[in-house]
Amino acid sequence: MTKKAPPKKALGRGLSALIPEKKAAAAPPPPPVIPDEQEIHAAQASESLLWVNINIVHPSEVQPRTAIDEVRLEELTESIREKGLLSPLIVRSDDAGGYVIIAGERRWRACRRAGLTRIPVLLKETDELEAFELALVENIQREDLSPLEEAESYRHLITSRNYQHDEVAQRVGKNRSTVTNALRLLRLPTDIKGLLGEKRISVGHAVALLGLDDEAEMLDAATQVVQKGLSVRATEKLVQLKKARKEPKKRPAPPASLVELQDNLQTQLGTRVKIKARSSEKGSITIDYYTLDQFEALYKFLTREAKR
Repeated sequence: MTKKAPPKKALGRGLSALIPEKKAAAAPPPPPVIPDEQEIHAAQASESLLWVNINIVHPSEVQPRTAIDEVRLEELTESIREKGLLSPLIVRSDDAGGYVIIAGERRWRACRRAGLTRIPVLLKETDELEAFELALVENIQREDLSPLEEAESYRHLITSRNYQHDEVAQRVGKNRSTVTNALRLLRLPTDIKGLLGEKRISVGHAVALLGLDDEAEMLDAATQVVQKGLSVRATEKLVQLKKARKEPKKRPAPPASLVELQDNLQTQLGTRVKIKARSSEKGSITIDYYTLDQFEALYKFLTREAKR
């Protein structure tokens, strides 16, 4: 009989609810490197820890984080060499008998660098999208995601789960406004996204730049921010100045003769008439009518005049 999917839970509490309160032993017990099928089912039922071969654990193809900080990764590697891995990875089973990482890819990479052959994992029975949500919450709580990675993750939840902004906020334990403002960053031009990703501008700078509609103006303002080292407040003033300078273009007034003809037609027809010249010889005439009776009267007048 097919198992029903477990009901959705709010994830804002973090991953603490998934990990048993009991502490793992300082030294690993001697179970087999690859657990058999019976062990796997038992682990799924109790969420107990397994010690598995590191080579059968692999990252998920869909995950919030897209970049790994090499400096922080090397620091973590040295820590694991000295003290071991203090918290287990959270994983789910794959179809090949291995495990897909839900939370802890950076720890997994550090363990490989440190030369560990077996690592502790907590097996979690979940689908790919639920696993993505768990990974997103972990990364947010650890502050491991860049602003753009966080925004892309919110968009992934919206498109894959058909969530509204408030639903995403509830799932990840954030305010709705936080989610909405993060998603706005995805509207930035590619070059400005690059500056944000390289930390040459802050989220505050990026939000201020979004006040400009024209991409060229936005890029020019971003260049000034970087070159002059402008603060967020100074960037906001720069954006306001650019918007004030961009006055709407005034259309040239129509010739007096055209205005006179327009007035004469309005008087003759008894309704609003608009004459628009596109060149010295071409243009258009728009005649408004407000009832079917008026339309019929205009039609008769124009056809009668045309027959003369």
